[in-house]
Amino acid sequence: MPTYKLIYFNSRARGEVARLLFTLAHVEFQDVRMEYGSEEWLKLKPTTPLGQLPILEVDGQRLVQSKAIFRYLAREFGYYGKSNWECAQIDGIMDTCEQFHTPVVPILRSEGSEKTKLLQTYQEETLPQILKGLESQVSDGHKYFMGESLTVADLIAYCDIELASIVAEIPINELLHKYPKLSAIRSHVESNDRIASWVKTRPKTFL
Repeated sequence: MPTYKLIYFNSRARGEVARLLFTLAHVEFQDVRMEYGSEEWLKLKPTTPLGQLPILEVDGQRLVQSKAIFRYLAREFGYYGKSNWECAQIDGIMDTCEQFHTPVVPILRSEGSEKTKLLQTYQEETLPQILKGLESQVSDGHKYFMGESLTVADLIAYCDIELASIVAEIPINELLHKYPKLSAIRSHVESNDRIASWVKTRPKTFL
């Protein structure tokens, strides 16, 4: 079994899907968490390929970019698609979920009337469009995006909807009340014993 080290900030954001994949697969990993702006991060930053995190080390070899890390781990642990078509569908869902993130930094860094305007656009335009699109990709009667199989697509939707709820200042139940299939997926993910245990004991962070 390879030795895994995940290096990320003390945040869920772009690292939590990887942590959930390790948890589901019951694979041991070193969960290295850094505070943004800390001396530890400022010392490490110039040595990283892109000056950013997360980084996954596998037997000392580095892999960068969150989605590449998620896809690699999902393939390794059996949480990707069962065919090229399913893998492509999962990729589409992952790329759609990236749209949750794009407005986040501008919103968090803005103030006053500018913040109000950006937040309103996120709440009233961005999120409904993304959620409607994701909802349409869940077939009637399916437990997860890929039917009865839990995949990385479900994990990334689970994590990114949580992030969107926090940034938009809308409780998750309220955010998903028009999207019953996404709400059901979230419930199924949360009911997994290993994920439930991880969520209960993980460090408490804002995002």
